[in-house]
Amino acid sequence: MVYLQQSSRDFQRIYAKVDWMSAIPDDKPLSAVTIPGTHRSMTLYGGPLVQCQAWSLSIQLDAGLRYFDMEVQENFFTKNIEVLDGAIIHQQFREVLGMLRSFLLKHSSETVVLRVKTESRGTIKITKNMMKNDGDVWWEPSVPTMAEVRGKIVFMESQSVNLGVLNRDTSIKGDEYFKNLEKKMKIIVNHLNQAKDICANYPVLTASNGRRYLWIIKTPKSVAKVINPELFKYLNNLLKSPQKPMCLGIIAMDFPGPDLIELIIKFNGKSENSGAKGEGGKKWETGGGGTGADGVRIVEGNGECGDKGGKVERVKMEQKLVRVEMQGKVVGVEMEKVVRVKMEQKVVVRVAM
Repeated sequence: MVYLQQSSRDFQRIYAKVDWMSAIPDDKPLSAVTIPGTHRSMTLYGGPLVQCQAWSLSIQLDAGLRYFDMEVQENFFTKNIEVLDGAIIHQQFREVLGMLRSFLLKHSSETVVLRVKTESRGTIKITKNMMKNDGDVWWEPSVPTMAEVRGKIVFMESQSVNLGVLNRDTSIKGDEYFKNLEKKMKIIVNHLNQAKDICANYPVLTASNGRRYLWIIKTPKSVAKVINPELFKYLNNLLKSPQKPMCLGIIAMDFPGPDLIELIIKFNGKSENSGAKGEGGKKWETGGGGTGADGVRIVEGNGECGDKGGKVERVKMEQKLVRVEMQGKVVGVEMEKVVRVKMEQKVVVRVAM
């Protein structure tokens, strides 16, 4: 088994997975798709304390990875948006977008989820304008169906950039610190358990990366060497279980190898636990039947609930948005420590009455 990226050639054994999303039904919400991805996707160099990946972006795409995160910053002199890690510049952001578009043009069944972070207000404004003016980018807060985003980049909201698909980041401050492997795996498993309970309706992000071990600084690769095999073992057992979840959301990793990537993709097969459940046990369906703007309808018993429109209230927590209200009715997930509330424009959906 290959749990860790070894070279630019070891992805070729799963090259046939390059169009794996073609098997996902058109009416399936993106949140209900289990997606393998990378943490700090463009940090290919800069030394062992910085590097989180060995494969270029094009190889990551060919290997089946469909989620990417990166830090961006406006260059004071050139005014270009650059992908960086600290002071190390890895790529121009426009070049990254170009590579993603080129891949999607060749593989129109696929979609790519992109999440960016920045500390600069100026960069945030420029990035948001770039996304909103790009016809190949889904930047709305609602969860799209696969049919709506095939061949497109899906921009996902981050702590610093409040634009894109609303999502739940299960990671909390301090997760990268752990005393031993057992404790780190417990954190990851707890996050995945959170994800499988809500991913049918809400995009969920779980990161497996770590940088420190006890009081000794450990590199991302040295941590991945021990985490990735254990993550594979856990997911493999879960996949074979009669209680296999219908989805696990997005799993972002450092140095994921081809076997680990392929295993995560397999969770998109048939599940004993199929049937997405919404708030209060109501079943959420997608596509057809005159669904709302986000392609979602809620079915209660044998009768469908009516259409309702209104403003979406974004409530931001310390880490991530976790609650969405429509017409004063909570349809999201509640957490503590509200730090920001933002009202969005009218979104028409079908909601429970």
